[in-house]
Amino acid sequence: ATKDTIEPAQKQCSKERKITFAMKLIGALAQRPHNILLLSSAYNGLTQRLHTHLMDRGHRIQFRLALSEDSIQRDVDAVKPEFVLCPFLTRRIPQAVCASQPCLVLHPGVVADGGPSSLDWAVLRREAEWGVTLLQADKELDGGPVWSHRDFHVPEGSSKASLYRGPVTDAAVECVDEFLVKFRSGARTPKRPGEMQKATARGEWRDRMEASERTVDWRTDDTETVLRKVRCSDSTPGALGSLLGRRLRLFGAHREEGEELRGEPGRLLATRDGAVCVGTGNGAVWISHARVEGGVKLPTASVLAEEISAAGVEEVPYSPFSSDHRATFREIWYEQVEHVGILNFNFHNGAMSTDQCRRLTEAYREAKQLDAKVLILQGNGDFFSNGIHLNVIEAAPRPEQEAWSNICAIDDLVREVLINTRQVTVSAVQANAGAGGVFLALAADHVWLRRGCVLNPHYRTMGLFGSEYWTYSLPRRLQSSATAAEQLVNACLPISAERAWWLGLADRVIPGHFPSGVRHQAKGLLTGPQETEDFLRAKAARLAADRPVMEECRARELSHMRQDMFERAEFHAARRAFVRRARAKTTPERLLDPQGSVRGGDDDASSSSCSLLTRSIVSDPVVEETHSAMSKSRILKGKDRAAQIAHRLVQAITKQKQRQPDFEPTLAIVQVGDRPDSNLYIRQKTRLAKKIGVRVEHIRLPRTTSYLEVLGHILKLNESDSVNGIVLQLPLDSNQSSINVDRLLDAIDPKKDVDGLGSTNRRLLQQGNLDEAFISCAPLASLELVKMSGVPVKDVVAVVIGNSNMVGKPTAMLLSMLGAQVVRCDVDTIDTQKLAASAQIVVAAAGVAKLVRQDWVRKGALVIDCGCSTNPDGQGLVGDVYFQEVAHRTSYISPVPGGVGPLAVAMLMSNVVQAALKKVHYQSSGSGASVRDVENTVAPRW
Repeated sequence: ATKDTIEPAQKQCSKERKITFAMKLIGALAQRPHNILLLSSAYNGLTQRLHTHLMDRGHRIQFRLALSEDSIQRDVDAVKPEFVLCPFLTRRIPQAVCASQPCLVLHPGVVADGGPSSLDWAVLRREAEWGVTLLQADKELDGGPVWSHRDFHVPEGSSKASLYRGPVTDAAVECVDEFLVKFRSGARTPKRPGEMQKATARGEWRDRMEASERTVDWRTDDTETVLRKVRCSDSTPGALGSLLGRRLRLFGAHREEGEELRGEPGRLLATRDGAVCVGTGNGAVWISHARVEGGVKLPTASVLAEEISAAGVEEVPYSPFSSDHRATFREIWYEQVEHVGILNFNFHNGAMSTDQCRRLTEAYREAKQLDAKVLILQGNGDFFSNGIHLNVIEAAPRPEQEAWSNICAIDDLVREVLINTRQVTVSAVQANAGAGGVFLALAADHVWLRRGCVLNPHYRTMGLFGSEYWTYSLPRRLQSSATAAEQLVNACLPISAERAWWLGLADRVIPGHFPSGVRHQAKGLLTGPQETEDFLRAKAARLAADRPVMEECRARELSHMRQDMFERAEFHAARRAFVRRARAKTTPERLLDPQGSVRGGDDDASSSSCSLLTRSIVSDPVVEETHSAMSKSRILKGKDRAAQIAHRLVQAITKQKQRQPDFEPTLAIVQVGDRPDSNLYIRQKTRLAKKIGVRVEHIRLPRTTSYLEVLGHILKLNESDSVNGIVLQLPLDSNQSSINVDRLLDAIDPKKDVDGLGSTNRRLLQQGNLDEAFISCAPLASLELVKMSGVPVKDVVAVVIGNSNMVGKPTAMLLSMLGAQVVRCDVDTIDTQKLAASAQIVVAAAGVAKLVRQDWVRKGALVIDCGCSTNPDGQGLVGDVYFQEVAHRTSYISPVPGGVGPLAVAMLMSNVVQAALKKVHYQSSGSGASVRDVENTVAPRW
């Protein structure tokens, strides 16, 4: 069912059939959380991608290492999964396990392909297309029934490692998603490979690739053959070959197109940044890394240092700013399109040695001096960055001293990005990042991630406190306390790109072809010269104020790191185990049950509906745990976040007043009658407006005021040059039955309709034109509370109770735009309670006191209460949710009062200030203020 088919179908149904339709829809979309055992021989990139992907969608995932047949049997008996998913397996699953529940194995090959070297053969044989198959484990290795499969194009020049970390991983996620759809629908009959004739045309059993197939013979192999042999052996076991009389494993092959580097086959022609150039029968290739048997993989020039010196092989440098674009080995290069500069880097496996950090820092400094207005730091290859180079450190004569030099060098690079006030800076993260690589990315003004990449923002598994200014950058990005940042780092768990975006670690997740997407988005940063100048001036002022804090953070981090590197043994033991690929003897404790349980032991599968990081990693100063011993729900306090927004609005107004002393945003409130609740709301608006510097004109009209008289006041305010925003306080307290409220709302100038209730702004919202639309304040507040919770929205079911134009409808639209599957209902909808009880997110906006009771809410749901009514007992205010009954069942809940209300008032003030700044901007034709001054003061990270 899609949005296009739902609406027409519903219009043809009676009310009873509508609810039947909605219940069927919610059953299809709810994606009941599954209890899944994720079984893998290593916690590699593919496993992490699937782990985060499934947890983001609310499934309960138990990860275990496949250590032995006995351990697999014990893990299955303990977890009792609905099915076992095996992304990377090097041993057989016991037949007893296969017989007790579905066991799914991801094979990196097309349908009917089999064998342990499938990708190796695909690269060696230059397959133009390859695939991934999700099989059900059975007696025949790689020959079980097929649940799903995906084929993909093999990019020219791909290595085995780049295929596995890119197209294979993306295809594997699609295969698992397809399986889940089939599994939920009751399908239990996957097809045998032989039944899929068209798909099996290329499939065949391929034996393990022998060493002879991987051996480079410099005398007979041409350039293309050498490239394929090395690339099909990345990242393990490496191609075999001899250089300067030494037998080595070879990695990282690059074509050399320059005619200057030519020589007899097998001869070393040059070195460059650790790589060596070797002659072939018809050209030359670069080999970036090598290792001796039993040794550590290192830059080839380091492995052959003595031989290279004795042979007199010369270093041939490559300038990052060279205009020669012929194929060659280069780790850093710069390109510029108009005023967008892109500093590219590609370090093998994302590891950055002391020398690499220093070279990238020097290139960044040089790029800063060019005429680019936007400077992008873009990681290429299989990783963005994984921080310091553990292999180089391990091989150094004094590892602790090399580690210290390395961390200081990468800190210098991060500092260079942080203090850049000449350009708007961007980090373009195309592939996975870990440890210091994550915090290198966070140093930029904007962080853009490729959809599908995984971040590991932690160091503790390597026995390090960490540096790269993380104690400065991370709290700023999370908009939270240092404690919350420490919790994220100490959890030592991967997070998806989408989760990083929700947490605030990233500003944009780019689907599709990443480099093209980056260039397209970068053009959007090239606003008017005055806007860029204003942004850079504001950044310079902030950095000037923050400089002492930044340097204090670095000093404190390095103090910890010095102890870790020179005084403690954990780092050296962990590094040695990682570099030497020591086999794990048990599943790491941090991975045993990272999700925990919403109820602290409740085994209800639905309690896992909130994702891993929501419950066990991130805390927020404006998210408060309830004090009930029975409850682990958290209260979403809108008041504190409203104060943060108000503070930023004060800064925006103050900044504009420096340029325009008479600048004074003005809000006009038109009130008909004297309702006590309206008086309360107006006092709240007036009080906050006064604090932030917004002037309020309160036009109070008697209950006897006619429609035409109210309309006259609105039209007069439309014409007023001093008024930026107009609010018609609802509901009207009028004794005139002829007043048409909708027509009055439509009469407000859309540019002044800061409540977003007029048809023009509602239409803009429906069209997704969020740059032009003013959005209703309560829906904005609701979305801000959802964001504060950290609960993922994409693909989850959200039920909005209420159909008003003020709250219900716009809230539903916003949730849909964020990827939720939204069902909207009202108090008179049949089985509203059942609909709500099926949802992972419930927004109550019906205006009925204590409507939502405990049986309306599933365990672990997120509940947002938009209602506000007088308590039936006459004491205080209550919402649509019976808080005392419901709170203990939720993961997060907003209270009344103190939840949506104060935040909605702050959103109103944000709209007023934006309206005032837009007016200045339009009047000055781009030379005045910009809405950048109040960016991110509204809830959704569009």
